[in-house]
Amino acid sequence: MQVSGQRFILVAMALSGAALFFALRASGMATLSGAQFVIFPVIFVALMMLRFLRFRVPYIVLAGAFISFLVAVYLNFRLPDEAGAYIFSRIKDDSYEMQTTLFREKLKNYEVTYLRPLALEASALRYYGEVQSFEQAKKLLDETRGIRAVVWGQSRWLNVSFREIEPVNLRELSGIKDALPLLIVSSVPVIGFSLQPATESAAFLTELLSNPLVSGSVLNQQNFSKLEAEISLIKSGRILGGWTSFAHRAYPWWLLGNLYLAQAFSSDKLQTGYLNCAQKAYRRALGFLRAQDNLELYAAILNNFAVLEYLDFLLEGNEDKLESSLQYFRRGSKAQKKLDGWGQKSSVAIIARNNLRHLRRFEKNLVSEKGIKVTTDKVGRQGQKGRRKRERLE
Repeated sequence: MQVSGQRFILVAMALSGAALFFALRASGMATLSGAQFVIFPVIFVALMMLRFLRFRVPYIVLAGAFISFLVAVYLNFRLPDEAGAYIFSRIKDDSYEMQTTLFREKLKNYEVTYLRPLALEASALRYYGEVQSFEQAKKLLDETRGIRAVVWGQSRWLNVSFREIEPVNLRELSGIKDALPLLIVSSVPVIGFSLQPATESAAFLTELLSNPLVSGSVLNQQNFSKLEAEISLIKSGRILGGWTSFAHRAYPWWLLGNLYLAQAFSSDKLQTGYLNCAQKAYRRALGFLRAQDNLELYAAILNNFAVLEYLDFLLEGNEDKLESSLQYFRRGSKAQKKLDGWGQKSSVAIIARNNLRHLRRFEKNLVSEKGIKVTTDKVGRQGQKGRRKRERLE
C-alpha cells in the first residue's frame, strides 16, 4: 500500500480514538484518567492489527502506545506514599479535572515560592481515584506510612483528613505524681474549608501541611525544630481570606496550644510561661469556630483547655480553676451524643466525658476531706455552687 494510504489510516485511527475519548468524557461514563486508561489499549490493539495487515507502522509508535498503556495502568492503581507529602485526590464534581489541576498548580506555586527557600516541603501527590467519604480517606491513611494527610472534597468544599494519634496522659507528660490521669487530645480526624478563595486556600493548606506536627503527636515528638513549627502554625492561622467559615483556622491555633503545652514540660523545671501561651492559643482557637462547625475540633480545644485549668488549680491552689475545668470538660463532653458534619460520632467527646468523671470524683473527695473544710470553706462553697450549677445545666 502507498505511504499516503498509511497516513490516511493513522489519521483516521487518531480521530476515532479522540472521538471515543471525548464521548466517554461527555457521557460521564469515565473520568479523565479512566478515559485514558481505555483509549491507550484501544490504540495499541489497532496499531498491532495494522502490523498484521502488513501496513508500515513504525515499531517506535507501537512501543510508545504500549508504554503509555503501562503508565496509565500504574497511575490508576498505585497508591502514592512519600514521607512528608500529602495526597490530593481528584475533586468530586470536577468532570474534566480542570479545577483540580488549577488548584494543584496553586499548591505547587506556593510551595516553590514560599516554602522551599526555607527548606520546607509540602508536596501534593496526585491521586487519580476519587475520595468520596471520610471512611475512604481514613483507609488511605491506614494504607500509607509517610503521608501526612488526605485532601478530598468537592468544588465548593475541601476536607483534610489526618491520622488518628493516641491521646497523652497528663501525669506521664508532666511527671507530677499527684496529677490526675487526665487525657490530652493529640489529634482530630478532619477539618474542612471552602475551596474559594482558591489562592488563600492553597496558601493555608500548603503552609499547614508543611508542618510535621499534623502527622504526629505534638506532645510526644522531639525530633523537629519547635521554632519552625511554631512559626508555621502562626502563619497558617493568620492567613486571611473570604471563606464561608473561619472554623478551619482554629486547627493551627489548637496545635500551637498543644506545642506550648509540650514545651512547658520539656525541661526539668516547669516553664509556666508556656502554659500561659497555651491558654492564649486555645482561647484564640475557640474564637474561630462553633460546636456545629466541627464537633471533634471544638471538643478537643475545650478538653485541652480544661486540662490547663486543672493544672492551674494543681500548681497554684486556685479553687476557681477547678470549677472552670469542670465546666470546660462538661461543654466538651456534650458532643458525645451528636454526629459531626461528616456523619461520625465524636470520639473526643468521650475522652472529655471520662476526664470529667475523674475530676468530679476528685472534687467530691476534696470537699469531703475534713481538713480542707476546716482550713478553707471556700472549696466547700465552690463545690456546692458547682453542683447546683451542673444540676441546672443537665
